[in-house]
Amino acid sequence: MVMFDTSILIDSLKGVKKAIDTIESYKGEEEATIAIVTKYELLRSRKGLKLEVARMFVDTMNICYFGEKEMEKTIGIYEALKGKGKLINELDMMIAGTAEANGQVLVASDEDFNEIGSDKIKVMKK
Repeated sequence: MVMFDTSILIDSLKGVKKAIDTIESYKGEEEATIAIVTKYELLRSRKGLKLEVARMFVDTMNICYFGEKEMEKTIGIYEALKGKGKLINELDMMIAGTAEANGQVLVASDEDFNEIGSDKIKVMKK
């Protein structure tokens, strides 16, 4: 299974060809999911989308919820990044923790995810 981060979804909705192609490359091979945190970020910011359009879009995705195992993975990511002095956005750590806890590859376009240093995180080159 593959999880898409908010950053690559927003890029694709803006029509960024590389983001669209990256997402399309997983079609048919993987079940697409998003973290509940991604749903929150997308519905909150929308980047020019109407709320109804954003809701229709995220409602087509499978959702991974944030519970105990996701929290534990997020704490591990937080501690590792804090130890390196490289903390990233809290919501991004929660999304990465959710993907890791559920054994999913995380696909993003936000280069901050590179700080985590996991081979299960694929950051689209811009």
